[in-house]
Amino acid sequence: GNFETSLENFKKYVSCDYPEVEKTFGNVYCAFGEANQRLGNAQDAIDCFRKSIEWSEKFNEQKRLGEVYRLLGNVYDGLKNWDSAVEGYKLAMKSDEEIGDESGVTTSYICLGNTYSKKESWGDAIKSFATVLERGKKDENVGQIESAYNGLAGTCAGQDQWDQMKGMLLMAVEA
Repeated sequence: GNFETSLENFKKYVSCDYPEVEKTFGNVYCAFGEANQRLGNAQDAIDCFRKSIEWSEKFNEQKRLGEVYRLLGNVYDGLKNWDSAVEGYKLAMKSDEEIGDESGVTTSYICLGNTYSKKESWGDAIKSFATVLERGKKDENVGQIESAYNGLAGTCAGQDQWDQMKGMLLMAVEA
């Protein structure tokens, strides 16, 4: 459908005065944040994600908080605002740890590693990907192990360590 029409309907929806509807605002703002992000409206996405965080905190929706903080980190990453991206991923990780969402925590480590690589903070990137590798091996999660080795390969490439990069890529393929 038409995004502008949906946005107008959304504005009407959030202006209604029904307490049971308010419980859905965190989810709705998150969805509109994602739509704005896909449309390239970074500031609108940030605004929607911040509103989603407010509503999610109001109704103690911890699971959503981790997701929204990660999405906020992704927007900042796309804007090359590395420090804000890192902050978003760390807040996501904290929220996910509080509810025992191990998958969310690992996803945040992957995001952190990627952002640290982009800002050429190689030590932090390696530490993040090593944590992903450790968690992946512990959980026997092939996808996480592959992500870790691919991330480590990227850190090697960023530092012109081509032989080590090839080794990491081989490890990813063998995972």
